Amino acid sequence: MTTASGPRINVDHVLATGPSGGAPGALNAPATSDNRDAQEAYFGNLLSRLRAAHEKPAGLSDALQTQVEFVLRSNGTVSDVRILKSSGDEAFDASVLAAFKRLRDLGVPPVGSDGINRVIFRVQEK
Repeated sequence: MTTASGPRINVDHVLATGPSGGAPGALNAPATSDNRDAQEAYFGNLLSRLRAAHEKPAGLSDALQTQVEFVLRSNGTVSDVRILKSSGDEAFDASVLAAFKRLRDLGVPPVGSDGINRVIFRVQEK
């Protein structure tokens, strides 16, 4: 996505691991279609907000990506954000962490969506 301020990150998906740190993709909720739909909508909103909050430093490669782990609390707050796999560029990694700090008012997540989650950020210019 390109905006007036330049290229933005592309956040592919959230790899939810749940509060016990289970396998990526395993959610911490009963597998009902209503709950899955609610989780997809909630995480879609979270990812959209992360994209909007990110400010990519100028002059960086479009091939950068970083994997971030965070805790989603049952009240909708995000905490314990950390880089799991660095992009190799300190400025880009710091800009991704700053995007998380800008997240506000996410609302209460659907049942079972809280816990440890991972997301991969990729830079794409189109």
